[in-house]
Amino acid sequence: MDAFNLVDILTEVGPYCAILLFFIWRDYRREDRLEDRIDKLNEFVREELMVALKRNNDILDSWLRP
Repeated sequence: MDAFNLVDILTEVGPYCAILLFFIWRDYRREDRLEDRIDKLNEFVREELMVALKRNNDILDSWLRP
């Protein structure tokens, strides 16, 4: 039986590990960018759309109560 040879193991498994690590890294970066986009959209909803909704409700309220 052959002795434990680290070089042979790395030669056989190394490319697969490198590919796996690349995909993990790529997906992590994708999720990070997606999180930033979601945060920006939530900020837009809070700041812009809520102000427009309040203004719309004020106008409708003024029409209904002369």
